[in-house]
Amino acid sequence: MVLLQKSVITPDLTEIIRILVKLNIIKSIILLTCSLYFYGCLGDLKGHFGASETIENSQRRNVFVKQYYVHENFLYLLNYQMTVKEAWLENRWEYANDQGDEIVKVECYQLIVNLQEEVLDYPFKFAIGIDGDKYFRPCAKAAIMTDFKVLPEVDSIEWFVQKKYHLSESQPHEIIGKAILYTYPSTEECIMY
Repeated sequence: MVLLQKSVITPDLTEIIRILVKLNIIKSIILLTCSLYFYGCLGDLKGHFGASETIENSQRRNVFVKQYYVHENFLYLLNYQMTVKEAWLENRWEYANDQGDEIVKVECYQLIVNLQEEVLDYPFKFAIGIDGDKYFRPCAKAAIMTDFKVLPEVDSIEWFVQKKYHLSESQPHEIIGKAILYTYPSTEECIMY
């Protein structure tokens, strides 16, 4: 009789194990389906904003506006330095198709700064910019960028550097430094760093 009870219980356990295996397979199928869906969405470039990797790349795309340079230092901040390789302003643009071979200009601008070194812990220890309009955000391992709604018509652009990272206007910012870029008077006078 005990054997009979075990045989009765064993099919139930076997059935439970089969169900669990089926659930894992179902979970795997759901995970694979979701992954393929999200990969497919990310694979579509049309309508996504882009940023040029270099000045030459920006010029090739015909979005280059002007080049910037550093007079002495880009970042005036104790115990931290960012060495600028190149900096430029370009028209903001987005991909016109999924292949990424056509772009459309957008009516605003983006300033991109390529650095010699990788951007580490940015913007968690400090942030360049104190408001939501003109703050720098990472855009590559060794690059940061900011946006402008209108074309800057000044010879230099200066940003406050704040400790930590918050863009709230209601909280006070602890200003710990500044960052400055200068524009060349004309593109003929541009020299590389």
